[in-house]
Amino acid sequence: MFNSVESSTSAASSPAPEASSSLYLSRSKATVISGTKLAKEIHKEVQKDVASWLTLGNKRPHLSVILVGDNPASHTYVKNKIKAATTVGISTEVIQRPRNISQEELLDVIVKLNNDSSVSGLLRPKKPPHNQGSSATVPISLTHCGAV
Repeated sequence: MFNSVESSTSAASSPAPEASSSLYLSRSKATVISGTKLAKEIHKEVQKDVASWLTLGNKRPHLSVILVGDNPASHTYVKNKIKAATTVGISTEVIQRPRNISQEELLDVIVKLNNDSSVSGLLRPKKPPHNQGSSATVPISLTHCGAV
């Protein structure tokens, strides 16, 4: 009985495509986006921006990565970031430190990089295990690198 009521009222109660055109059109005009294609386009655009930046006489952007410990996922993440940066013309370096590095030693590395005029960006992929829950932070300004 439910099916017969539904079928007898569905034609009368369901709006025609014209009546709910915005809903109907949004469903019929879905766009499929290729993440790979979009990433390649973005890489090409950034590569051109880096080339233009260098043509203007500016220094090559440089990314320093601090990798603490031996987490395979972090190593893969960093490898992919280095590959992407290199592809667009950004120089890179990876600074590896052991898992048991003290917070003071880690902060010293960050401060040193912060004061290094050749460093444009700094990446530390994951909070080291001994700092879990710690609220200690180091301000990173990199004011010497200028606007890209």
